[in-house]
Amino acid sequence: MKHLLMAALLMTGVATFAQTTAKTENTALTTPKREKVTPETQTQKLSEELALTAEQQVKVRALYEQEAKARAALKEERKAAMDDAAKEALRAKAKEDKEAFRAKMKEILTTEQFANWKTFKAKQPGTMGDKGNSKFKSKGGAIEKAQPGQLPKN
Repeated sequence: MKHLLMAALLMTGVATFAQTTAKTENTALTTPKREKVTPETQTQKLSEELALTAEQQVKVRALYEQEAKARAALKEERKAAMDDAAKEALRAKAKEDKEAFRAKMKEILTTEQFANWKTFKAKQPGTMGDKGNSKFKSKGGAIEKAQPGQLPKN
């Protein structure tokens, strides 16, 4: 009887310890949150990377603020869009906005700064940059998974 009681207590202790260990290993709880991207932080990072003048910093910040408002409006429109045609129109508008942003940035920055900006954007983690750094690549409309370490061919 004593042996049975000891075995039950031992099993209860092991099970309790295993549950507390599993909770601490949860990566969602231990992963630090990313900082919020604001026009101020974007301007500051760009200023440090490209050595912007004070005048350029003011223009770039205004451009980032304008882009953030446009992105928020597009996000709301995308939530409201129901059919595929509306979603495709919104995608086209987003692409036009991106090209307009790029053109305005080219006007603000010097030629050398603009070239450095393009490489800076391509290196940023979590963004597609100019290359479309995606783990998926498109072939004639069909999406195929790229091999690990391989970039899609454009």
